[in-house]
Amino acid sequence: MKILNTFIGLGLGLLSVSAFAVEQVDVLFLVEPKAYESVNKEDLNKLIEAQISTANSIHNNAGTGINYHEIAVVPWVDNSVGDNIEQGQSFVGSSGDIMYSIPYSETQYNEAFPSLPIHYNNLMNSLAKKYHADNVVFIASPSSRNVGDVTQIGNAIQSWGVVVTLGGLQNSSTLLTHEWGHNLGLGHTSEEECSKKQYVMCAIASESPDTAFIESDVKDMKGVMDGTIDPYSTNPWVLDHRLLSHYSTPMKKLVNVNLSIEKTILDYTINSTEVVLELSEPLDHEVSIELYTESINAIYGVNYDKDIYHRVTFAPGETKKRIDANVTHTGKDVSFKIGARRGLDLNDSNVVTVTVKSNPKLKVEVKTGKSSKDSGGSLGFYSLFGLLLLSFLRKTNTNV
Repeated sequence: MKILNTFIGLGLGLLSVSAFAVEQVDVLFLVEPKAYESVNKEDLNKLIEAQISTANSIHNNAGTGINYHEIAVVPWVDNSVGDNIEQGQSFVGSSGDIMYSIPYSETQYNEAFPSLPIHYNNLMNSLAKKYHADNVVFIASPSSRNVGDVTQIGNAIQSWGVVVTLGGLQNSSTLLTHEWGHNLGLGHTSEEECSKKQYVMCAIASESPDTAFIESDVKDMKGVMDGTIDPYSTNPWVLDHRLLSHYSTPMKKLVNVNLSIEKTILDYTINSTEVVLELSEPLDHEVSIELYTESINAIYGVNYDKDIYHRVTFAPGETKKRIDANVTHTGKDVSFKIGARRGLDLNDSNVVTVTVKSNPKLKVEVKTGKSSKDSGGSLGFYSLFGLLLLSFLRKTNTNV
């Protein structure tokens, strides 16, 4: 079975080119609710950061001057895109009303797509504007979309966004690099070139550590970004995508955020502490920031409440928020970090470490041998099985 990414480039409704040079591409991530049933927020964040790190490393090595930056990770309102994909609809058919609403006003949308049975999605358009997004990544809950012997895991939508499956992010470390390449106007590298070396834009994906863009793609991307693209380029998509580019100015960070915690060392008799977020000054409009956790050796959802990780909203004029952080003590001392980041008009906060002390009434059992009660042994077996399965998927990975 081949795993595919796909892209489309309908030349409908051109937008003007930005008058200023932009190197940072601000990306808004939208996540379907069901995706969080398969992966927790900390692990999803690791997937997102790993994808962005890979993309930026590849672009840095190519010297394109393009750098991707996540501005927010926001839960989407329903699972309709993923449900439609699971029922066999295409990525575009499942998400067209959402993704094609990103750059258009409702009037422009209706004029550009008069015959489509899908309606304008005002929420998507407002979110893209609210977060100053240059690009939107929509994470659908399924692992993939099967079409015959082909499995699709992603689809680029013009120059402004991509739809990917959660399984695709987990199984292909270059998925976003590939789809963002389509956003910039790149087609697929030829089969002849891909038979010699694995490139980012090859149709058949690989986890090769030397994955890169082919030289002609690098030239085209540099031209897209600085406006000097050769009009006689052999890649017909490039000019359309250059005209469709609509990168915005980066979001202005208006005030600072201070994070404090009532108690950072929690004795076994203390089962909660209070997190306080405070703005350096009030604002005349609603703002928000992502309160996040990061495990050191504590277990997310076991030693500390998973609900700590959420987006906190400040009403106009409001400067302080108090959030309860519940913990559970086990047989050993564990720690985790709490911070606030990816703010709407807000700077990142400081980061504080919380230690959950052991409960002396609970003993830490060190198990050996192959007992059926040995959770470590069971975890090792299933982890090994998962790695073997992942290896199989990667060997059959294909991009479109």
